[in-house]
Amino acid sequence: HNGIYLASAGDDAHVCIYEHKPVSAASMYGTNLLNLDGNGDNNADNNKSKAVENWQRIKILRGHNLDVVGLAFAPTDTFLASCSLDRDTPIVIWNIDATSLASTNSMVLRPHKVIGKDVHQSAVKGIAWDPVYSYLVSSGDDPAICVWNTEDWSLVKKLGVESGIFGAVGTSEAENEKNSGQSFYDLHPELTAQLSLFRRVSFAPDGSHLCCTNANMSGKPIAAMISRNGWCVSGDGAANLVGHKQAIVSSRHCSAFFSFGNAGSNENGNNNGKASNLKYGTLVACGDKRGFLSVW
Repeated sequence: HNGIYLASAGDDAHVCIYEHKPVSAASMYGTNLLNLDGNGDNNADNNKSKAVENWQRIKILRGHNLDVVGLAFAPTDTFLASCSLDRDTPIVIWNIDATSLASTNSMVLRPHKVIGKDVHQSAVKGIAWDPVYSYLVSSGDDPAICVWNTEDWSLVKKLGVESGIFGAVGTSEAENEKNSGQSFYDLHPELTAQLSLFRRVSFAPDGSHLCCTNANMSGKPIAAMISRNGWCVSGDGAANLVGHKQAIVSSRHCSAFFSFGNAGSNENGNNNGKASNLKYGTLVACGDKRGFLSVW
């Protein structure tokens, strides 16, 4: 969150951490830097360009055995969480405090903590920290949402099929796809959730609720808003975002709050628009497997 470090991961089962380094015009030639101008065009021969960023790999994080599909920096920047398709190391917590990153003893960092094994029954494809660093949330193909306490990494809550937000995955072929002219996955959109590599969950900026992707209800793909108050799928802060035709695989809350009055209504009489009567809210964006984006 300080803009100094960048993390990347891939199907080599490794996580790499890069540090932002200053670079001079004289040193950028002969390197693997791509110098782009303000229009995004390659401007490597223009000495006047200043749009150069130099990221140097400083650590390799080894501990997963299969593809790493999710990364999340803790709000304090002292830990990094990663999730993988590997059921033996579904979620790994890495200690990336200043001392660990500055150490020159080894380029390789080993896991600080492995969590989720035998709790998630399938691959974990999404993780998110709550804004005040009290909880870490993971989303897996079980399907399940797990909430972890960051003090001792214990399981606080697990929301599975019984919660109702994942529906019942039906495998019956009672609907005839030949007669309908639709594919099996068009007839069963709830099954497409398991075909995605991603389950990007997202906390509201105040941590009051969590947007759970890859959910479905009555056979329809939804994003479920889970209330932090008891991690409930109903009540204040809980809602179902309905409208996509394919599995919702990614969500992201806006980091800012917006204030709005009651213009055009008589709810507050002459107090409409006064600071003491303003309401506050935020925005969340959801993306699905078809490439459609919705903003709520």
